[in-house]
Amino acid sequence: GFMMANSRLTDSGGGIYLDRPNGRPLVLTDNMIEVATSAPAVTLRYGFNASYPVTVFAGNAVTNPNGPGVYFNSLDGGVTAASNTVRSLRTGIEIYRLNGQIEVTDNDVLSLRGYRSDDGIYVYNSGEDVPTTLQVSGNRVEGYDRGLYVEGDNNAIASSITDNTLVGNGYGVYLKQLQGTEISANTVAGNFSAGVYLIDSVPQTFAANIISGNGGPGLYVKHDNAELSETFVVENNDLSNNSRGIELHNYASALVTGNDLRGSLSYGLANYTSKPVDA
Repeated sequence: GFMMANSRLTDSGGGIYLDRPNGRPLVLTDNMIEVATSAPAVTLRYGFNASYPVTVFAGNAVTNPNGPGVYFNSLDGGVTAASNTVRSLRTGIEIYRLNGQIEVTDNDVLSLRGYRSDDGIYVYNSGEDVPTTLQVSGNRVEGYDRGLYVEGDNNAIASSITDNTLVGNGYGVYLKQLQGTEISANTVAGNFSAGVYLIDSVPQTFAANIISGNGGPGLYVKHDNAELSETFVVENNDLSNNSRGIELHNYASALVTGNDLRGSLSYGLANYTSKPVDA
């Protein structure tokens, strides 16, 4: 395997590239990695076996003013990305082909670009038949087009998105085809467009979030599939002082209760579906 700790990799044109661990552990902790490359500063990839050890990337400081920060690809044993500081011109942390146990926790991710682009944290599920869990919690993300972007591909993922802070992005949280997730206790504020943007996604829990001061809707929900769309409960959230509080489209369906919808520039609740909203 490969283990690297308390090391410095600075003033370098290239970063770290580790390929095909073949059952051996990949563990990188408490390193300083400062590079200037159009490729990711750190690439860890291709562990095509669910019995492989969890890849651990924790406590690192990663800076790349020319490209992406950290890229994980096809590590079926799972990934723990925790307590890292990432500064990048492009996507901060990307986990592609999501399988196994994935934990993205307590990271501080900031864009170095002068305008909003790419994703702060991007997670993609490819539909492989591997039991998958996803925990995204305690992260702070600022300055990207999408602060947190998760594509679930309508696969069975036990997931939670909790206690994150997403500020100054284009979209705070952007979910596509992710079913049954918990979205709670997040602060999503001062983003240019929607605070939380759900496309063909039905959360199990949507509660106790502060989603305020965003340039678009606090919560935007659009569902294009009438058979897959189910009613979910939006409860006890602060959805104040957005352009619009809650906006529903196509086959989206929600029960809205106990939320603060004050101070919207236009509608507190805008229903563009053919279904009534229980509010």
